[in-house]
Amino acid sequence: MMTNQMTLSPEYMKQFSCIGPACEDSCCKGWRVTIDKETYKKYRKVKDEPWRERFEKSIKRNKDSAGFNDFGYVQLNEEAACPMLDRGGLCSIHKDFGHDLLSYTCQVYPRNYSQYNEIIEESLTLSCPEVARLALLNPEKIEFSLEAKDLFNKFSVGKKVLSATMGNKDHRKYFFEIRSLVIELLQERKFNLAERLLLVGLYVKHINEKLSNTSFEEITDRFLGMIQDVSEVKQMVQQLPKRTELQLSMLTAILKLRLSGGVSSERYVQCLAEVEKGLLFNESNISKEKQIKAYEEAYESIVAPFMKQHEYVFENYLVHLAFTNAFSSDKDLFNDYIQLVLHYALVKMHVVGLAAYHGELTMDVVLKLIQSLSKVVDHHPNFLQKTNEMLKENHLNTVAHMVILIKD
Repeated sequence: MMTNQMTLSPEYMKQFSCIGPACEDSCCKGWRVTIDKETYKKYRKVKDEPWRERFEKSIKRNKDSAGFNDFGYVQLNEEAACPMLDRGGLCSIHKDFGHDLLSYTCQVYPRNYSQYNEIIEESLTLSCPEVARLALLNPEKIEFSLEAKDLFNKFSVGKKVLSATMGNKDHRKYFFEIRSLVIELLQERKFNLAERLLLVGLYVKHINEKLSNTSFEEITDRFLGMIQDVSEVKQMVQQLPKRTELQLSMLTAILKLRLSGGVSSERYVQCLAEVEKGLLFNESNISKEKQIKAYEEAYESIVAPFMKQHEYVFENYLVHLAFTNAFSSDKDLFNDYIQLVLHYALVKMHVVGLAAYHGELTMDVVLKLIQSLSKVVDHHPNFLQKTNEMLKENHLNTVAHMVILIKD
Protein backbone atom coordinates (compact mmCIF):
# COMPACT_ATOMS: atom_id res chain seq x y z
CA MET A 1 0.00 0.00 0.00
CA MET A 2 1.15 3.53 -0.79
CA THR A 3 0.48 6.90 0.80
CA ASN A 4 0.83 10.29 -0.90
CA GLN A 5 3.03 12.76 1.00
CA MET A 6 4.68 16.11 0.38
CA THR A 7 8.31 15.04 0.26
CA LEU A 8 11.59 16.97 0.27
CA SER A 9 14.52 15.10 -1.25
CA PRO A 10 17.77 15.65 -3.17
CA GLU A 11 17.30 15.76 -6.94
CA TYR A 12 19.72 12.87 -7.48
CA MET A 13 17.26 10.50 -5.80
CA LYS A 14 15.25 10.52 -9.02
CA GLN A 15 18.15 8.79 -10.76
CA PHE A 16 18.64 6.06 -8.17
CA SER A 17 17.94 2.45 -9.03
CA CYS A 18 19.39 -0.61 -7.30
CA ILE A 19 21.95 -2.33 -9.54
CA GLY A 20 21.49 -5.66 -7.72
CA PRO A 21 24.17 -8.33 -8.27
CA ALA A 22 26.34 -5.82 -10.20
CA CYS A 23 26.93 -3.92 -6.94
CA GLU A 24 30.51 -4.06 -5.68
CA ASP A 25 29.42 -4.02 -2.02
CA SER A 26 26.04 -5.71 -1.68
CA CYS A 27 23.76 -4.56 1.13
CA CYS A 28 22.94 -8.27 1.60
CA LYS A 29 26.48 -9.04 2.76
CA GLY A 30 28.83 -8.11 5.58
CA TRP A 31 26.45 -6.73 8.19
CA ARG A 32 23.37 -7.63 10.19
CA VAL A 33 20.07 -7.53 8.29
CA THR A 34 17.30 -6.70 10.77
CA ILE A 35 13.75 -8.05 10.65
CA ASP A 36 10.80 -6.06 11.99
CA LYS A 37 8.23 -7.70 14.25
CA GLU A 38 5.45 -7.82 11.65
CA THR A 39 7.67 -9.50 9.03
CA TYR A 40 9.15 -11.88 11.60
CA LYS A 41 5.64 -13.15 12.41
CA LYS A 42 4.84 -13.53 8.70
CA TYR A 43 7.92 -15.69 8.21
CA ARG A 44 6.92 -17.88 11.15
CA LYS A 45 3.48 -18.45 9.58
CA VAL A 46 4.86 -19.77 6.27
CA LYS A 47 4.13 -23.53 6.12
CA ASP A 48 5.24 -24.40 2.59
CA GLU A 49 8.53 -26.26 2.18
CA PRO A 50 11.36 -25.56 1.64
CA TRP A 51 10.59 -22.03 2.87
CA ARG A 52 9.39 -23.03 6.34
CA GLU A 53 12.70 -24.77 7.03
CA ARG A 54 14.75 -21.94 5.48
CA PHE A 55 13.03 -19.32 7.63
CA GLU A 56 13.41 -21.40 10.80
CA LYS A 57 17.11 -21.90 10.12
CA SER A 58 18.00 -18.34 9.06
CA ILE A 59 15.58 -15.93 10.78
CA LYS A 60 16.49 -15.47 14.43
CA ARG A 61 14.88 -13.59 17.31
CA ASN A 62 16.87 -10.59 18.54
CA LYS A 63 16.80 -10.80 22.34
CA ASP A 64 18.44 -7.37 22.57
CA SER A 65 15.79 -5.70 20.43
CA ALA A 66 15.52 -1.97 21.07
CA GLY A 67 12.47 -1.37 18.91
CA PHE A 68 9.98 -2.60 16.34
CA ASN A 69 12.39 -2.74 13.39
CA ASP A 70 15.08 -4.97 14.95
CA PHE A 71 12.78 -7.62 16.47
CA GLY A 72 14.73 -10.30 14.59
CA TYR A 73 17.68 -10.70 12.25
CA VAL A 74 19.01 -12.83 9.41
CA GLN A 75 21.65 -15.39 10.34
CA LEU A 76 24.33 -14.85 7.68
CA ASN A 77 26.06 -17.79 5.97
CA GLU A 78 29.78 -18.69 5.96
CA GLU A 79 30.49 -15.94 3.40
CA ALA A 80 28.80 -13.38 5.70
CA ALA A 81 26.00 -13.10 3.10
CA CYS A 82 22.24 -13.35 3.43
CA PRO A 83 21.29 -17.01 2.80
CA MET A 84 18.20 -15.83 0.90
CA LEU A 85 20.30 -14.74 -2.08
CA ASP A 86 20.04 -17.02 -5.10
CA ARG A 87 22.98 -18.04 -7.29
CA GLY A 88 22.57 -14.91 -9.38
CA GLY A 89 22.83 -12.67 -6.31
CA LEU A 90 19.13 -11.78 -6.28
CA CYS A 91 16.71 -12.05 -3.35
CA SER A 92 14.77 -15.33 -3.46
CA ILE A 93 12.15 -14.01 -1.00
CA HIS A 94 11.34 -11.18 -3.38
CA LYS A 95 11.36 -13.61 -6.31
CA ASP A 96 8.94 -16.12 -4.71
CA PHE A 97 6.74 -13.88 -2.52
CA GLY A 98 7.08 -10.34 -3.87
CA HIS A 99 7.92 -7.01 -2.26
CA ASP A 100 5.38 -7.25 0.57
CA LEU A 101 7.15 -10.12 2.35
CA LEU A 102 10.45 -8.28 2.56
CA SER A 103 11.38 -6.86 5.96
CA TYR A 104 11.14 -3.12 6.50
CA THR A 105 14.94 -2.82 6.27
CA CYS A 106 15.05 -4.62 2.93
CA GLN A 107 12.09 -2.67 1.54
CA VAL A 108 13.47 0.80 2.23
CA TYR A 109 17.30 0.54 2.18
CA PRO A 110 19.16 2.71 1.20
CA ARG A 111 16.40 5.23 1.94
CA ASN A 112 15.98 7.19 5.18
CA TYR A 113 12.96 9.19 6.29
CA SER A 114 12.53 12.06 8.70
CA GLN A 115 9.76 14.59 9.25
CA TYR A 116 9.68 18.38 9.45
CA ASN A 117 6.19 19.54 10.42
CA GLU A 118 3.96 18.10 7.67
CA ILE A 119 6.79 17.43 5.22
CA ILE A 120 8.49 14.05 4.90
CA GLU A 121 12.21 14.27 4.11
CA GLU A 122 13.62 11.40 2.08
CA SER A 123 17.34 10.77 1.68
CA LEU A 124 19.74 8.00 0.71
CA THR A 125 22.66 6.55 2.65
CA LEU A 126 26.19 6.70 1.25
CA SER A 127 26.88 3.16 2.44
CA CYS A 128 25.32 2.13 -0.89
CA PRO A 129 27.98 2.42 -3.65
CA GLU A 130 25.47 3.50 -6.31
CA VAL A 131 24.18 6.26 -4.02
CA ALA A 132 27.75 7.40 -3.33
CA ARG A 133 28.34 7.81 -7.07
CA LEU A 134 25.11 9.76 -7.61
CA ALA A 135 25.51 11.98 -4.56
CA LEU A 136 29.20 12.79 -4.80
CA LEU A 137 30.23 12.84 -8.46
CA ASN A 138 28.03 15.67 -9.74
CA PRO A 139 30.20 18.81 -10.08
CA GLU A 140 27.09 20.97 -9.83
CA LYS A 141 25.66 21.92 -6.45
CA ILE A 142 23.19 19.45 -4.92
CA GLU A 143 19.66 20.70 -5.37
CA PHE A 144 16.48 19.67 -3.56
CA SER A 145 12.87 19.33 -4.68
CA LEU A 146 9.59 19.46 -2.76
CA GLU A 147 6.80 17.50 -4.40
CA ALA A 148 3.95 15.10 -3.70
CA LYS A 149 5.26 11.54 -3.77
CA ASP A 150 3.85 8.06 -3.22
CA LEU A 151 5.63 6.37 -0.30
CA PHE A 152 5.17 2.92 1.19
CA ASN A 153 2.71 2.93 4.07
CA LYS A 154 5.26 1.08 6.21
CA PHE A 155 7.91 3.83 6.06
CA SER A 156 9.27 4.75 9.47
CA VAL A 157 10.38 8.26 10.44
CA GLY A 158 13.80 8.33 12.09
CA LYS A 159 13.73 11.96 13.27
CA LYS A 160 10.79 14.30 13.74
CA VAL A 161 10.86 18.08 14.19
CA LEU A 162 7.54 19.86 14.86
CA SER A 163 8.73 23.46 15.02
CA ALA A 164 5.28 24.98 15.55
CA THR A 165 5.12 23.41 19.02
CA MET A 166 8.43 24.90 20.19
CA GLY A 167 9.26 28.17 21.90
CA ASN A 168 11.28 31.00 20.40
CA LYS A 169 14.38 30.08 22.44
CA ASP A 170 14.47 26.46 21.21
CA HIS A 171 16.81 26.16 18.21
CA ARG A 172 14.62 23.40 16.74
CA LYS A 173 11.95 26.01 16.03
CA TYR A 174 14.36 27.36 13.39
CA PHE A 175 15.64 23.95 12.24
CA PHE A 176 14.70 24.46 8.59
CA GLU A 177 16.19 27.97 8.43
CA ILE A 178 19.41 26.92 10.21
CA ARG A 179 19.96 23.90 8.02
CA SER A 180 19.18 25.85 4.84
CA LEU A 181 21.78 28.51 5.69
CA VAL A 182 24.33 25.82 6.66
CA ILE A 183 23.86 24.16 3.26
CA GLU A 184 24.22 27.56 1.55
CA LEU A 185 27.48 28.13 3.42
CA LEU A 186 28.78 24.68 2.52
CA GLN A 187 28.03 25.38 -1.15
CA GLU A 188 29.54 28.89 -1.15
CA ARG A 189 32.44 28.28 -3.53
CA LYS A 190 34.15 31.63 -3.08
CA PHE A 191 35.49 30.00 0.12
CA ASN A 192 37.44 26.75 0.34
CA LEU A 193 36.02 23.88 2.40
CA ALA A 194 38.02 24.67 5.54
CA GLU A 195 36.72 28.25 5.45
CA ARG A 196 33.15 27.08 4.86
CA LEU A 197 33.24 24.64 7.77
CA LEU A 198 34.65 27.29 10.07
CA LEU A 199 31.85 29.70 9.08
CA VAL A 200 29.26 27.02 9.84
CA GLY A 201 30.85 26.54 13.26
CA LEU A 202 30.80 30.26 14.03
CA TYR A 203 27.14 30.50 12.97
CA VAL A 204 26.13 27.56 15.17
CA LYS A 205 28.15 28.98 18.08
CA HIS A 206 26.37 32.34 17.71
CA ILE A 207 22.97 30.63 17.86
CA ASN A 208 23.96 28.50 20.85
CA GLU A 209 25.25 31.47 22.83
CA LYS A 210 22.79 34.21 21.89
CA LEU A 211 19.38 32.65 21.23
CA SER A 212 18.37 32.91 24.88
CA ASN A 213 18.39 36.73 24.73
CA THR A 214 18.49 37.67 21.02
CA SER A 215 16.01 36.91 18.23
CA PHE A 216 16.98 34.28 15.69
CA GLU A 217 16.53 36.79 12.86
CA GLU A 218 18.90 39.30 14.46
CA ILE A 219 21.56 36.63 15.11
CA THR A 220 21.42 35.49 11.49
CA ASP A 221 21.47 39.02 10.05
CA ARG A 222 24.49 39.99 12.17
CA PHE A 223 26.34 36.84 11.16
CA LEU A 224 25.69 37.37 7.45
CA GLY A 225 26.94 40.93 7.81
CA MET A 226 30.15 39.69 9.44
CA ILE A 227 31.08 37.43 6.51
CA GLN A 228 30.51 39.85 3.65
CA ASP A 229 34.22 40.61 3.36
CA VAL A 230 35.60 37.47 1.70
CA SER A 231 39.26 38.50 2.02
CA GLU A 232 38.82 39.12 5.74
CA VAL A 233 37.36 35.63 6.25
CA LYS A 234 40.20 34.06 4.27
CA GLN A 235 42.80 35.99 6.23
CA MET A 236 41.19 34.91 9.52
CA VAL A 237 41.38 31.22 8.56
CA GLN A 238 44.92 31.58 7.21
CA GLN A 239 46.11 32.97 10.54
CA LEU A 240 44.78 29.97 12.47
CA PRO A 241 47.57 27.57 13.53
CA LYS A 242 48.03 24.18 11.86
CA ARG A 243 48.40 21.41 14.45
CA THR A 244 48.97 18.22 12.46
CA GLU A 245 50.21 16.18 15.44
CA LEU A 246 47.16 17.01 17.58
CA GLN A 247 44.86 16.51 14.60
CA LEU A 248 46.21 12.99 14.00
CA SER A 249 46.15 12.21 17.72
CA MET A 250 42.47 13.16 18.03
CA LEU A 251 41.43 11.30 14.89
CA THR A 252 43.33 8.09 15.67
CA ALA A 253 41.78 8.04 19.17
CA ILE A 254 38.31 8.39 17.62
CA LEU A 255 39.09 5.69 15.07
CA LYS A 256 40.30 3.29 17.78
CA LEU A 257 37.01 3.85 19.61
CA ARG A 258 35.11 2.65 16.54
CA LEU A 259 37.45 -0.26 15.76
CA SER A 260 37.15 -1.54 19.34
CA GLY A 261 33.57 -2.55 18.50
CA GLY A 262 34.64 -4.70 15.53
CA VAL A 263 34.31 -4.01 11.81
CA SER A 264 32.71 -6.38 9.30
CA SER A 265 33.15 -4.35 6.09
CA GLU A 266 35.92 -5.98 4.02
CA ARG A 267 36.15 -2.91 1.78
CA TYR A 268 36.79 -0.64 4.74
CA VAL A 269 39.31 -3.06 6.27
CA GLN A 270 41.20 -2.96 2.95
CA CYS A 271 41.18 0.86 2.98
CA LEU A 272 42.29 1.01 6.60
CA ALA A 273 45.21 -1.35 6.00
CA GLU A 274 46.43 0.91 3.18
CA VAL A 275 45.99 4.03 5.32
CA GLU A 276 48.02 2.50 8.15
CA LYS A 277 50.84 1.56 5.77
CA GLY A 278 50.76 4.92 4.00
CA LEU A 279 50.97 6.91 7.26
CA LEU A 280 53.37 4.43 8.92
CA PHE A 281 50.86 3.76 11.72
CA ASN A 282 51.68 0.04 11.88
CA GLU A 283 55.44 0.49 12.29
CA SER A 284 56.32 0.47 15.98
CA ASN A 285 59.77 2.04 15.71
CA ILE A 286 58.69 5.02 13.61
CA SER A 287 58.77 8.39 15.34
CA LYS A 288 55.81 10.77 15.45
CA GLU A 289 57.84 13.24 13.41
CA LYS A 290 58.18 10.77 10.52
CA GLN A 291 54.45 10.00 10.62
CA ILE A 292 53.61 13.69 10.55
CA LYS A 293 56.06 14.22 7.69
CA ALA A 294 54.46 11.36 5.71
CA TYR A 295 51.02 12.91 6.29
CA GLU A 296 52.00 16.46 5.35
CA GLU A 297 53.95 15.41 2.25
CA ALA A 298 51.07 13.29 0.95
CA TYR A 299 48.60 16.08 1.65
CA GLU A 300 50.63 18.83 -0.02
CA SER A 301 51.80 16.87 -3.07
CA ILE A 302 48.75 14.68 -3.82
CA VAL A 303 45.62 15.47 -1.81
CA ALA A 304 45.62 19.28 -2.01
CA PRO A 305 45.82 19.31 -5.85
CA PHE A 306 43.14 16.61 -6.03
CA MET A 307 40.81 18.51 -3.70
CA LYS A 308 41.37 21.74 -5.60
CA GLN A 309 40.24 20.03 -8.80
CA HIS A 310 37.49 17.91 -7.24
CA GLU A 311 36.43 19.93 -4.20
CA TYR A 312 32.79 19.39 -5.18
CA VAL A 313 33.06 15.72 -4.08
CA PHE A 314 33.79 16.73 -0.49
CA GLU A 315 31.30 19.60 -0.65
CA ASN A 316 28.60 17.15 -1.75
CA TYR A 317 29.59 14.83 1.07
CA LEU A 318 29.13 17.58 3.67
CA VAL A 319 25.84 18.78 2.14
CA HIS A 320 24.56 15.20 2.19
CA LEU A 321 25.44 14.93 5.89
CA ALA A 322 23.88 18.29 6.71
CA PHE A 323 20.62 17.32 5.03
CA THR A 324 20.34 13.81 6.42
CA ASN A 325 21.74 14.04 9.95
CA ALA A 326 22.41 17.52 11.22
CA PHE A 327 20.77 20.25 13.31
CA SER A 328 17.60 18.45 14.42
CA SER A 329 19.01 17.35 17.78
CA ASP A 330 17.00 18.26 20.86
CA LYS A 331 20.26 18.73 22.76
CA ASP A 332 23.24 20.96 22.06
CA LEU A 333 23.20 22.28 18.50
CA PHE A 334 26.99 22.37 18.54
CA ASN A 335 27.14 18.56 18.90
CA ASP A 336 25.66 18.23 15.41
CA TYR A 337 28.34 20.55 14.09
CA ILE A 338 31.01 18.45 15.79
CA GLN A 339 29.71 15.36 14.02
CA LEU A 340 29.84 17.18 10.68
CA VAL A 341 33.48 18.14 11.31
CA LEU A 342 34.44 14.65 12.53
CA HIS A 343 33.01 13.00 9.42
CA TYR A 344 34.96 15.37 7.18
CA ALA A 345 38.18 15.08 9.20
CA LEU A 346 38.04 11.27 9.26
CA VAL A 347 37.51 11.16 5.50
CA LYS A 348 40.40 13.58 4.96
CA MET A 349 42.78 11.60 7.17
CA HIS A 350 41.93 8.35 5.39
CA VAL A 351 42.29 10.00 1.98
CA VAL A 352 45.73 11.34 2.89
CA GLY A 353 46.78 7.88 4.05
CA LEU A 354 45.52 6.28 0.84
CA ALA A 355 47.36 8.89 -1.22
CA ALA A 356 50.57 8.18 0.69
CA TYR A 357 50.14 4.44 0.14
CA HIS A 358 49.32 4.58 -3.59
CA GLY A 359 51.49 7.55 -4.49
CA GLU A 360 48.43 9.01 -6.24
CA LEU A 361 44.73 9.59 -5.68
CA THR A 362 41.93 8.46 -7.97
CA MET A 363 38.19 9.04 -7.81
CA ASP A 364 37.56 5.30 -7.44
CA VAL A 365 39.75 5.18 -4.32
CA VAL A 366 37.96 8.20 -2.78
CA LEU A 367 34.51 6.76 -3.51
CA LYS A 368 35.44 3.37 -2.07
CA LEU A 369 36.71 5.05 1.09
CA ILE A 370 33.68 7.32 1.66
CA GLN A 371 31.20 4.52 0.93
CA SER A 372 32.88 1.93 3.16
CA LEU A 373 33.53 4.44 5.96
CA SER A 374 29.84 5.38 5.85
CA LYS A 375 28.97 1.70 6.29
CA VAL A 376 31.25 1.51 9.33
CA VAL A 377 30.31 4.83 10.97
CA ASP A 378 26.85 6.01 9.94
CA HIS A 379 25.07 2.76 10.80
CA HIS A 380 26.49 2.71 14.34
CA PRO A 381 24.82 5.57 16.26
CA ASN A 382 26.30 4.33 19.54
CA PHE A 383 29.75 5.14 18.18
CA LEU A 384 28.73 8.71 17.37
CA GLN A 385 27.30 9.12 20.87
CA LYS A 386 30.45 7.69 22.47
CA THR A 387 32.57 10.04 20.36
CA ASN A 388 30.69 13.07 21.67
CA GLU A 389 31.10 11.78 25.24
CA MET A 390 34.85 11.20 24.75
CA LEU A 391 35.40 14.69 23.33
CA LYS A 392 33.39 16.25 26.16
CA GLU A 393 35.27 14.31 28.86
CA ASN A 394 38.60 15.49 27.42
CA HIS A 395 37.39 19.08 26.87
CA LEU A 396 37.89 18.74 23.10
CA ASN A 397 34.35 19.78 22.11
CA THR A 398 35.24 23.42 21.38
CA VAL A 399 35.46 25.60 18.29
CA ALA A 400 39.24 25.75 18.76
CA HIS A 401 39.56 21.97 18.61
CA MET A 402 37.24 21.74 15.61
CA VAL A 403 39.53 24.25 13.86
CA ILE A 404 42.45 21.88 14.50
CA LEU A 405 40.54 19.10 12.72
CA ILE A 406 39.48 21.36 9.85
CA LYS A 407 42.70 23.22 9.18
CA ASP A 408 44.68 21.84 6.23
